[in-house]
Amino acid sequence: MDRQMTSLSRFFRVFIVLVTFTATALAVSGCVLIPLPEETQGKIATSDLERLIGESKHTVRSKLGEPTYVFTRDEAGESYFIYSGFAHSYVFDFWLYPPPVGTAYKRNHWDTDKLCYLIVFNRQQRVIRHDAGRRNERFCPSYFWSEDDLRSLLTAEAERGHEVAIVLLARRFQDTSYLMQQAKNGNRRAATTLAKEFHEPEPLRVLAEKGDEESALLLARQTGEITATLQTMADNGNRNSALTLAKYAKDLSPLKALASEGDYEAAHVLAEKFDDQSYLNRLAKEDDYVVAYERYQILRSEDTVGLTAWRLLCSAANAGYSKAQAEVGNWHRTAIWESWRSGNEDKLRLLRKVGFRPDDQIAYMWYTLAMSNGDESVQYSRDFYVADVLTEREIAQAEQFAREWKPGGCPSKEHRLGRPGAT
Repeated sequence: MDRQMTSLSRFFRVFIVLVTFTATALAVSGCVLIPLPEETQGKIATSDLERLIGESKHTVRSKLGEPTYVFTRDEAGESYFIYSGFAHSYVFDFWLYPPPVGTAYKRNHWDTDKLCYLIVFNRQQRVIRHDAGRRNERFCPSYFWSEDDLRSLLTAEAERGHEVAIVLLARRFQDTSYLMQQAKNGNRRAATTLAKEFHEPEPLRVLAEKGDEESALLLARQTGEITATLQTMADNGNRNSALTLAKYAKDLSPLKALASEGDYEAAHVLAEKFDDQSYLNRLAKEDDYVVAYERYQILRSEDTVGLTAWRLLCSAANAGYSKAQAEVGNWHRTAIWESWRSGNEDKLRLLRKVGFRPDDQIAYMWYTLAMSNGDESVQYSRDFYVADVLTEREIAQAEQFAREWKPGGCPSKEHRLGRPGAT
């Protein structure tokens, strides 16, 4: 019996020592990483790669799709397909610290690796070998070749005029000579890449000055430079050119000309970006309920919201605009009024002056109207927030109110709805 007690005592002592050692190690290192099963995109199984040996390029494309990169090495008599994918692993970090710092800290995050696959063809265009790798860098070719070999391969493809290789050569090795040549030959994409990534706007400027409208827009957006082509386009009523001119040259005249002709987008930009709301006001008065609602949204975001904003909202809701009806429903929810009571008393007084009030039954009615006019996004608010605070009888009444509602019912008046006790 004494021997058994001694053995048991030794076991517990060893157990305590192991637990203490583990806790100390964790406290010092501070971190336990627990990776969960990963998710992959574009992963190719090794067995599938093996089955490709001896197959043609056509067969490889039919099975794996178009490769991410294609290279050719004439002196070796080989050509290469590179495919890529991603592996996403969710990692749970658990940090342990001894007191008094704290006991634990956890952080969850995604780790992403690039999956790279190389398929090699011989002169007869048949697969002779393959390779695969996994790396943190996004550029797969650098996994299979040294930088010198990779530059040689890209240069060979650039000589053949392959645009992907030309851009890669410029981005990875700062060799823009092929890209510049393409731009000088009138390639707008090459000229845009030079202006955007390598601060070389001259080829884009040349195209713009020759009358290329898209180049004129791109040049202004990349460098802020306004060309005669862009000015002419704006003067002729091109909205994109007018917007670009307003943004970069602060010349609002083409934009105002469009707005005065009823162009809503131009009027909206003038109101939102340049604080000129006269054109949007004019459109809103012409019974355009969409414009009225947008006008409300602009006024609603200002610090001082006047009666005009809420009246515009009601005009859009009365016209049957579902977004406006959903917004009216929001402004009748009791929970929203309660959240606004602290520090927003002036706005609540304005709401009451217009005719809004906290009433979840009326909110339910407006949400139902918005849904009947095509706004299904409010169903959650109606069924999970508002319906929870109403009885079945109140919900049935609210649905009846929605059926009986007629345009002009915003703001909602009790006598129009036949509410009990209405005067």
